[in-house]
Amino acid sequence: MNSRSPWPQGGPFKRNIPNALTILSLCSGLTSLRMTLTDRVEPAIYFILIAIVLDGLDGRAARHLNAESHFGAELDSLADFLCFGIAPGMLVYTFMFHGTDMSGLGWVACMLLVVCCMLRLARFNVSGAETADSGQPVFTGVPAPAIAFLALMPIYLLQCGFIATQFFHYIFVFYLAGVSYLAISRIPTFSPKMVSIQTAGSRAVAVLGLVALLLMMSVTWYAFVLLAAVYLLSIPFLARHFR
Repeated sequence: MNSRSPWPQGGPFKRNIPNALTILSLCSGLTSLRMTLTDRVEPAIYFILIAIVLDGLDGRAARHLNAESHFGAELDSLADFLCFGIAPGMLVYTFMFHGTDMSGLGWVACMLLVVCCMLRLARFNVSGAETADSGQPVFTGVPAPAIAFLALMPIYLLQCGFIATQFFHYIFVFYLAGVSYLAISRIPTFSPKMVSIQTAGSRAVAVLGLVALLLMMSVTWYAFVLLAAVYLLSIPFLARHFR
């Protein structure tokens, strides 16, 4: 953060490319909310996933173009709160809990998710960098885009054909509470920096990424469940390895 200027540097076009990507991400999150309000679950999920992709691109564009700034960082944080806190929280509540006997408890769980996402983003703004606290090539806690992806797990399962029984609702109230905790925890979690160097491990991850992409194109919802499960299962390993 200290190396950033208050405003983007360079020519007007170059310096605003990252901010344009952030605004597109925000618009995607807003559109997801619109899809939720009109009971269109699949588009609502896809627009959150688009926001996740755009969020990954804006930071890379800022670094590549040397256009990092405090303004861009704050803009990104505000967009992240809507896209990865409010939008998935409302989506999960609407399609998972609304109109059921668990609507009250489900609403509390979804509010907890949104609040913890906000707390995480506030902590990130203060700390300045995800890896600053640990000095390791990992994130501290689950980053906001991953929070959104994990929070949608119950919706993925519904799309796979699972029946939303009352027991199912109870399980996912606790699941959302767990995801909320991971957001504000200090547990080391996966970061792309772990595979940024040319190693056999990074090539293996690239192959796995290609396999995951092919799965998403053929059995989309099952692939999302699998990716979320693999991410969660990686957390104990990383916590042991980097602590």
